[in-house]
Amino acid sequence: EVGPGASESHSRRKEKDSGRVMQMCAEPTSLQRTWSILLVDDDAAVLESLPPVLAGPQIEVATAANYPEALEALARQQFDLVITDLRLEGQACRRGLDVVREAKRLQPQATVVLMTSYGSGEIYGEALERGAVECWQKSLTMLELLGRIRRLGIPVE
Repeated sequence: EVGPGASESHSRRKEKDSGRVMQMCAEPTSLQRTWSILLVDDDAAVLESLPPVLAGPQIEVATAANYPEALEALARQQFDLVITDLRLEGQACRRGLDVVREAKRLQPQATVVLMTSYGSGEIYGEALERGAVECWQKSLTMLELLGRIRRLGIPVE
C-alpha cells in the first residue's frame, strides 16, 4: 500500500499475522503430545513383546494382565487407546468385554479395541455395543497392527 496510513496498516497486519503464527505454534500437535496406550492381556509373551514395539518418544504403554489390574490402571491414568484381549482368565472367560465396558464408562474419550483369537459375530457385536470401536484378530502381523493403531490416530512408529 502507498500513502500516509500504509505503514500503520502494514504494521497492524504484521502484528495480526504474528499473533496467528504464534497462536498456531502454541496449539499442541500430534508431534508434540504424549499418547498413552493400555494393553490388557493375560499372555505374558504379549505383555513382554508388544510394549517395546509400541512405545516411543511420544507413546507410553501400560500393561495389565487381568481385569482387576486393568481397572486399577484405568482409575490411575488417562489413556488414548485401550487394547484388550477377550479371554483374560482362562479359556471360558470373556472378561475382555468387561474391560471394554469399564474403559468406556471410566474414560469415555478413550478409543477401545477388542483383540482376540476367538472372535465371532456375536462377540464382535457385543464388544461394539459395549463401546469398542473395532475388533481385531490376534493373528494380525506386527505391520498390520501398527497400521491399524495409526489409523486410530496414534502415531506409533
